[in-house]
Amino acid sequence: MPKGVCHSFGNLIRSAKLFVEHFEINNNDHLFCLAPLHAMSGLRSLVLPLVSSAQVSMCHDNNTSFLSIIKQITQIQPTKIVCGPVFIKQLAAYGKRLVEQLQGVEALFCTGADLDEIDRASVKRIFKIPVVNYYGLTETSGIVLAETINKQNSSHCLPPPCKGVQISLTPIDNSNQVFQLGIRSPNIFLGYLGEPLFRKTSFDTGDLIQKTSDGLFRLVGRSSGAVKAPNTEWIFPNLLEAWLKSHSNIINDAVVKGCKVSGGYGIEIWIDCLKQFDLSQMDKSIIQKFGFEYKPIKWHNTIIKRNPLGKVDQIIEY
Repeated sequence: MPKGVCHSFGNLIRSAKLFVEHFEINNNDHLFCLAPLHAMSGLRSLVLPLVSSAQVSMCHDNNTSFLSIIKQITQIQPTKIVCGPVFIKQLAAYGKRLVEQLQGVEALFCTGADLDEIDRASVKRIFKIPVVNYYGLTETSGIVLAETINKQNSSHCLPPPCKGVQISLTPIDNSNQVFQLGIRSPNIFLGYLGEPLFRKTSFDTGDLIQKTSDGLFRLVGRSSGAVKAPNTEWIFPNLLEAWLKSHSNIINDAVVKGCKVSGGYGIEIWIDCLKQFDLSQMDKSIIQKFGFEYKPIKWHNTIIKRNPLGKVDQIIEY
């Protein structure tokens, strides 16, 4: 069920100004937004003309096919595009066949935790276009952590904070390895629908991160999705989901969630396969990579449908 995130108009305007300043949107730019209007990236794009003279176009239909989106790009010739990891993956797959259609595009702004670094590198190599990763939640008015057009991490790590944004780290279960990410920003939401609404300065995202040896932060899942196995070890379904998706030669998409078992939680997987594979061998690979507590309790063969930002719209079992 939707939570009903409530914002002030000022939050949206400040978020749009932050987006324009951080990504150096100028009056000669034409921004093409693939995000649906009910997503923060879509809503921000809608109000962006109030803070910039840049031209903004919205995708005609968020359920349209990839090649239809490419046709729209050819017609309107944008300089910058707001997209999700699915679009980057599709660009990488089509490769050189689409170079001419994207020749006027200067940057791809990608939001979503599932950005594949191999896909990103392929797009940059083939199209000579930077794929700029940014992070935000509806509750934070979207963008709070972001790379720049001139510098990307390319390390599976979260981008640095934007101007005016600070992060806080809260240890999980007295652990020095996993932290819950908090955001302090002037654009935090007012509350959820039905609650008392008031201006807030910080928000606990529920996202769990780990520090890398070089001081960066890697997203490992959500506290709402993380579960404890019967042996009390933490299980992070998002880690396994990302690993499964890396097997793009046999797996088109995957959804991984915790499921209740005796004494704790286990792993349940919904998988969209390009071809059949040996489940028992995959179980062994999962155990070797993540540990025995990650051995799937149940597999489901499905068709997974996602929106342009990569969020699941529908799972059809067969």
